[in-house]
Amino acid sequence: MNAIGLETKGKIQKYARDLKSPANQPFTTQQKGSSNPLVDTGELIGSIDYEVQ
Repeated sequence: MNAIGLETKGKIQKYARDLKSPANQPFTTQQKGSSNPLVDTGELIGSIDYEVQ
């Protein structure tokens, strides 16, 4: 079960990092330095975890 959780966590994080659509507006991209809509500080991706019950 732990292996499944780790694999799924990694896939979700990769998807969020690689997402390109819909891109941020030019102003937002300029402020953030990235056009990825789910990445700003990296806190969201870093908070993705799993729990085996």
